[in-house]
Amino acid sequence: MKQFLKVFGTIRGDNLLYDRERLIDLLISLLAKTRDDFLHALKKNKNVKKLKTIYNDNWDFYLSVLKTGIYK
Repeated sequence: MKQFLKVFGTIRGDNLLYDRERLIDLLISLLAKTRDDFLHALKKNKNVKKLKTIYNDNWDFYLSVLKTGIYK
């Protein structure tokens, strides 16, 4: 948690559409999940290049959903 707060803990909240603390929690959850998924996959598969591609593809998806929502 400390690592994430070093990155996000100084974010100002005055220009955010949503509550700063809730957004920080969301970011921490996504980052922790993707980090843990990557590390678990790395134990099973040493193809780091492939794992990086999967990691980046997952983030492309997450960011797309956050940007555009889930409805057509």
